[in-house]
This record gives sequence, C-alpha cells and structure tokens, in this order.
Amino acid sequence: MNRRKALKGIGIGASAGLFLPTILTSCKEDDPGGPAIDYNGNVLVVGAGVAGLYVADLLMQKGLNVTVLEASERIGGRILSIRGFADFPVELGADTIRTGESLLLKITSELNIQVSDLAEAREDLFYLNGQTKNAAGWAADSSFSAAQNFINNLPFTDTDQSILQAIQEAGITGDAYPLLESLLGDQLGSDNSRIGINGIIKSLNLPTNNKFLALANNPLQDIIFSRFSNVLDRIEYNTKVLSVDYSGEEVTIGTSNGNLTANKVVLTVPVSIIKRGDVNFIPGLPDDKLQALSRIGMDGAMKMILRFNRNFWGQTTFKVFGGTMIPMYEGAGSVRSSTNRTLIATAFGSEAEALAGLSDEVIKADLIAELDAMFEGNASTNNELNAFIKKDWSADENIGGGYSYPLPGGSDNDRVILSAPLQDKLYFAGEAANVNGNYGTVHGALESAEKTVQEIIDSILAK
Repeated sequence: MNRRKALKGIGIGASAGLFLPTILTSCKEDDPGGPAIDYNGNVLVVGAGVAGLYVADLLMQKGLNVTVLEASERIGGRILSIRGFADFPVELGADTIRTGESLLLKITSELNIQVSDLAEAREDLFYLNGQTKNAAGWAADSSFSAAQNFINNLPFTDTDQSILQAIQEAGITGDAYPLLESLLGDQLGSDNSRIGINGIIKSLNLPTNNKFLALANNPLQDIIFSRFSNVLDRIEYNTKVLSVDYSGEEVTIGTSNGNLTANKVVLTVPVSIIKRGDVNFIPGLPDDKLQALSRIGMDGAMKMILRFNRNFWGQTTFKVFGGTMIPMYEGAGSVRSSTNRTLIATAFGSEAEALAGLSDEVIKADLIAELDAMFEGNASTNNELNAFIKKDWSADENIGGGYSYPLPGGSDNDRVILSAPLQDKLYFAGEAANVNGNYGTVHGALESAEKTVQEIIDSILAK
C-alpha cells in the first residue's frame, strides 16, 4: 500500500506519517557497513540529530576518526522525550512510525521493546460545518466527499501551483478547506497555501504499512541513547558551527569554541539553519544548491500536550481533523494509557506562527474554546486542563522549525542537488537531503546518512 492509498484508511485520508516518525539502524543488506578501511584523515560531523549520529556510527564502524559537533547540550535533534507527564511516553518531537519497512521495528524487537498500534480498533473524527462525526457519519456530505476525492486523486499540474491553488481549481467549496488543511498541509509541515502540489506526489506514493506505531513504554530518546551509545564520547556539545571554509586542501570549521580542521565534513543541520545563513560557507554554496534551497521550505512548528481530568473526545477516538487553531488533535494515550486523558495538539506554518506570539494562558484558553466547539462544550464542562506543556521548535535557535517540504516549483531533484557533495570534502545529510521522497521523516534522515557515508567511503577508496 502506498501513502496516497493509505489516505483512504481513515475514511477520508490519513496523515502522511511525517513529523519525523522513525529511527533507523545499520541492518540493511545494502548499507555501507563491512570491514574497516585504511584512512589517515579525520571527519567532522556537524549535528547530533539522528542523521549525524548515524553517519558517525557507520564511519566509526569503518575505523575512521570521527568527531561530532553539537550546538546544543543534548543529542537527538528534533526528537525530544518528556518523562512523568503521563502514564505513557510523551514526545514533543518525533512520535510515531509510519514507514512501510521501518527498521525501528527490528530494533525494538531485538531489544524486546514493546510497540503499540495507536490506530488499532480506533476511529478518526472530522469537524465540518460545526459538527463532529466519524467518516460514516459524513458519507453523504458533498463537501466531505469532495475533500475525499481530491486527496485520493491528487492532480499533477503543468504550473507551479500550491496545494491550495489546486484545491481552488478543483472547485471545492471553502467549508472543506479546514478539513483539507488538517489532512494535507498540516501533515506535510506547513499550509496548503505554501506547499507545492507537484513536489508531494512521489512522497505520497511511497509504501506505508498504514499503521501508527509508537513505543508503548520507552521514550524515543532511550532508543537513541541505546543505539548510538558508542558515539556519545565523540560528541562536543555546545559547539555551534559558524563557518565552513572548504577552499583549501582541508576544511576549516569556525565554531563558537574556536577553529577545527578536517579532511571531510558532513553537515546534518536542519535546512532552516542553512537557509537563514547561520553558517558562512567559503566559498559560497554553488548556484544550483542555492536555487534548490530556494525551493525547499521549512516553517514554524509547535507541539503541545494537554492532560485533562477526563476524556471527552471518546475512548475509541484516535484523531480529530478539521480544526482551525489546531488542524488536527490526536488522542495521545490511545491504546497505551490506562486513562486516555491526554491530547496532542500540533501546529505548523501560519498556525504555529500565530501561536508563537501568545502566552501559555491565552493558548490554553483558545485550545479549550476550539475543543468546546468541536465537542459540545465538554472540554470545559465538569472538566479541567490540569497539565500543559509545549515545544516551539521555531524558537529553538538550533532547529528553527518543523521539517522540510517542497515549495511551489520544487521537486525531488532539488534534494538530489542539495545532497550532492562538494569537492569530495563537504557532504550533506538529513531529512531535507533525502533523495527517495522520505523527506520530513527521521527514516528519511537516516536513509540520507547511509547515502552520505557511502559517498565518503567511495571517495576514500577511489584515491
């Protein structure tokens, strides 16, 4: 089953499984493992997210001298686990596994770590024209059907259109726009008005297992620490990279703690860091990379976890689509919690930007107001929001948003160009540099890491 077909799995559509949903380990037959190679040089990896950790791990397996430079005080990048908030693992970043061939499943099996299918025996709800119903309840509604048909038959256009422009050309009425925003734009990391429709076609056609798997008892950060424990003593924390000079025989890295040199450098920072000019490249990046970057977006992202006194959305409800403040709410305790009183609220793009300027108290009041509208006042009637936590990924200076998406006019070839090494000295990895259509996922970030490591090995063996 591919991602587009999986959209039918919830009656109208399913999320594309993004927000960085899986972790990879070195166990594929075609990964760049194998015996060590003879190399006297050193490699600097910039960024200790999963892509950087995996690059370092694979290169260390080959016997290379590797150091990882991390701008913050922790590893994991856009994976951030919170303990003690609920009776199940709470994630403020990556949370679910949505790839068809997830190697995380193999890792968890080998480690005897239990996973849960959050959607098992659950249903999704859709908020449309002031009412909340399941897919069957909306089956006869023309706006719901139009949205469903649009998702199941995404058009490839001859012009550089946004998803919203394609929706408008399809003649879909405005009452279905919030629903389509929650089912497409929000799942892809931005707004329908900003995402290029042609650039998402390949991604939505990739295989998916049509599941929403999550660790039942263990935070994702536990898996990161366990899988990459051998890399931890190679990491220099609180070391922000300011410049990359690849004009000489060696690469000189200017950091907040001084200069370093290396024979090869791998950049795994989020694409937002490169786009906003935080790293000064000497010489500047080639025009083709700059053009590719101009067609790749990365917007604001805010994730909030809400714990109520009681569940008002239904014990068998998984996701609620169609909100305006928050396009999609998720029953975070589905299957895993004994009480199931916790909701996830994630906003991207313009919704995240609007929330960024509000206080926590205003955000909480607005969230409850929207949930009251969806559930006949039950969010506030005989109920209380007794715990709230948020992560504004846009405000994290080392991340700068959610994850990458194609702008109008963008294509997968932009990621091929972005990921191409420069002079066999400077390499690029991470979810935005994934060339297989798996951008916006940790699975894609680590696929990219494997590609980069193979490029490094090939360049060494070719000398």
